[in-house]
Amino acid sequence: MAADMLLALQNHLCFGYGRLWKQVRVIIIPDYRKSFEAPYPAALSLYARDRNEVKIAFQMPLYPMIDDRMNLDSAIDNIAPVWDSKSNYIAWKLYLGDLFETNEIPIYAAPARADSYKNMPTTITFVGDLEPFRDETIHYVQRLTKIAEKSPASKPPCSRSESAGGG
Repeated sequence: MAADMLLALQNHLCFGYGRLWKQVRVIIIPDYRKSFEAPYPAALSLYARDRNEVKIAFQMPLYPMIDDRMNLDSAIDNIAPVWDSKSNYIAWKLYLGDLFETNEIPIYAAPARADSYKNMPTTITFVGDLEPFRDETIHYVQRLTKIAEKSPASKPPCSRSESAGGG
């Protein structure tokens, strides 16, 4: 899936000008009305990073379902009215097919399985308190933040108190 998306992105951006498209910086924001697109920014960002063919400048995974293992607190016995643990389980089973509940799941299908988020783009995400994927989203952001804090280039030009107007 990620390979097809990157190819579509390449075809859309290059307009027949060879490898010139590599210089384009891309922003990935899914259509929030289509929940099946939720993991695409994280998956495509990982894929683009690993292929090193296009630079993703920004990703915005909206309510991302990125961990098929469903083993964090918010995913266990969740009975939320719209999307619960059972819905989550069924969605992953349909999405992954024969790979479901195996250790053969590629990181591009379940981005939370990635060992490293080094060189990932700037990220903003949203997730609801009742969602079964709330904790996996929080964990994803924590891992991204930990990597960003180690990189001097990614630190903001002012401190938190300065940006909030404090001293």
